[in-house]
Amino acid sequence: MMRIATGLVLAALLATPALAQNAAPPPAAASANAFSADTPLEAVVANPAAKAALDKTLPALAKHPAFEQFKGMSLRELQAYAEGQITNEMIAKVDADLKALSTKP
Repeated sequence: MMRIATGLVLAALLATPALAQNAAPPPAAASANAFSADTPLEAVVANPAAKAALDKTLPALAKHPAFEQFKGMSLRELQAYAEGQITNEMIAKVDADLKALSTKP
């Protein structure tokens, strides 16, 4: 029984480097700076210009007591849980402001 368990552990360890070599390359730097209403809020808030664009329309969102719980969601995803407090118009405004940041040099 011990030999089987040891064999399985060794097989897993030996297979790991091969799996890592087949992993997709990280996204290009240009796409890392592209923001929209579909970008996770955590990434938006981490960028000062993007956070300012979000705060312009939704100033209290990043300060919400539950932010840590929903920071992995995009604004568009969060809307479903906001009980009407995040409107389509708000999302469109934030989305436009965030996309405008991506076009600046």
